[in-house]
Amino acid sequence: MLNEFNFHLTIRSEHIDKSSHVNNACYLSFFEAARWRCFDGTIFDESKIHTLGFAPVLIDCQLKYRKELVLDDNISIKTSIIQIEKKMIIHINQVIYKQNGEKSCSAKLRHGILNLKTRNLTEIPDNWLNILLKEKSNAMVLT
Repeated sequence: MLNEFNFHLTIRSEHIDKSSHVNNACYLSFFEAARWRCFDGTIFDESKIHTLGFAPVLIDCQLKYRKELVLDDNISIKTSIIQIEKKMIIHINQVIYKQNGEKSCSAKLRHGILNLKTRNLTEIPDNWLNILLKEKSNAMVLT
């Protein structure tokens, strides 16, 4: 594991479906919010990433649901950068934990870096790798 970050949130009424638990699509939104928060304070910050001409893009994901989430659950999402493959693909694991420590859902994701002009995947520049692998530990902001 290269880096690990935590993100916290409380389940609100807009996350709940007609079965009185969190809609499955919301899990992806939770995971995405946690990933973007990992990049706060770096060149990957959501507010400035597009000015660089490159952006992370999800290539594929696998979710495993374990325990349902319901209204007012306080959750923690642990995001771990596991591997960078051929300077092009970032492997990430994410896990949602309920307040009592039970795993609710886990995700295995792969991201690439998209060149916003050519719309092709590109190698991650070395200076970006340094930020991703070394400097991120100080940039995470817990909520």
